[in-house]
Amino acid sequence: MTEEPEDKQDAGMALIAVTWTVLLLSIFAAGALALSLSMRQTVSSVEQDVKDRLLAQSAATLFMKEYFYDPVKKAFRGGGLDVLGTHVDVEVEYETGKININRASYDVLSALFAAEGEPADDAYALAARIIDWRDKDDIVFGTGAEQAEYEAAGLTVGPRNGPFEKVGELKYLLGLPDQTFNCVEPLLTVSSLNGDVDLSYAGQNVRQVYKWAYDNKWNGVVWPNPDTINVATEVAGTSNTIGGQSLTLKLSFTSDGVSKTYRTTLRFKSTADMSYAMLSPVQKDVTINVNGCPFA
Repeated sequence: MTEEPEDKQDAGMALIAVTWTVLLLSIFAAGALALSLSMRQTVSSVEQDVKDRLLAQSAATLFMKEYFYDPVKKAFRGGGLDVLGTHVDVEVEYETGKININRASYDVLSALFAAEGEPADDAYALAARIIDWRDKDDIVFGTGAEQAEYEAAGLTVGPRNGPFEKVGELKYLLGLPDQTFNCVEPLLTVSSLNGDVDLSYAGQNVRQVYKWAYDNKWNGVVWPNPDTINVATEVAGTSNTIGGQSLTLKLSFTSDGVSKTYRTTLRFKSTADMSYAMLSPVQKDVTINVNGCPFA
């Protein structure tokens, strides 16, 4: 067998090396391009979210200063406004029309869970556990639960022995099913100043809970009939009407061809200067799965 000249072998090896180098560089280049496109898409998405958040914040500020209170009608209202060429619809939710888990009574809390489909004994237990979470002692209230019961269930998070700081903490309540939390979350607040719900400010889902309690004479309590209480579409009055109360603004608009909703909660102070204090930052509204909820 005739051997190839050494310089020809070297040339062949060099060609193979060059071929592999070109192939590897092509692979790396394709990967870098894909990564670059992915990074650009991520940066673009973040940039759009920042723009949307600033738009929502601007709309909230303008709404509170210029639109929320009508001095002619002497009424508080929701509505729409244009900000930087974008139309923003603003819905006002009065937190006094929601159930405050830090102030609501045992009867209201148990009615809430029973109306949402929990068996009576479970509804009583969940209500008692809310009270045990927010009270300062370690004494079990009724069929509630304190730290020992949480530890026995293998849970690392137990009662705060103080007020709920946000509604989301309720997810850690012993024995509360995820689906039930999803159903009740939109009905709850931690920022109203009232122990009782003002049904004239309440949304349809809260009114339905009270109607259920009224129809079923829950726990032997004399419940108000929501059917006899009108919903306030425009809240007439002065700053004394809602002064000190908290509100949630839902800000909806179309951006980049997509419908978006942001929300923020604030405490209104006075019509004199339309002053208010922010209780939560403007943030994207999270869609909660309410499929299967009795009062969605």
